[in-house]
Amino acid sequence: MRRRLGGSPVAAAAAPLLCLSAAAAAAADAADAQQQQQQQQQQQQQQQQQQQQQQHHHHHQQQQQQQQQQQQQQQHQQQQQHQQQQQQQQDHH
Repeated sequence: MRRRLGGSPVAAAAAPLLCLSAAAAAAADAADAQQQQQQQQQQQQQQQQQQQQQQHHHHHQQQQQQQQQQQQQQQHQQQQQHQQQQQQQQDHH
């Protein structure tokens, strides 16, 4: 699929279709970006758990809460990222 419009009448006639396909592609890109962000956050969370276990911190209840919140807020990526950063700062006390 080409998203760029040429100067030909065929391209002009196909413009509405290209707009629809571009919107669909943008939605697919957004979904891909959301999945990548989820994977990055899950990896980040796993690393944080490993660090806490090695340091023998007693934040196990907080870790479980963090996992539940992450599952609940997968549809709200930006809000979740902000909340996770706050929790990380709390964990380092």
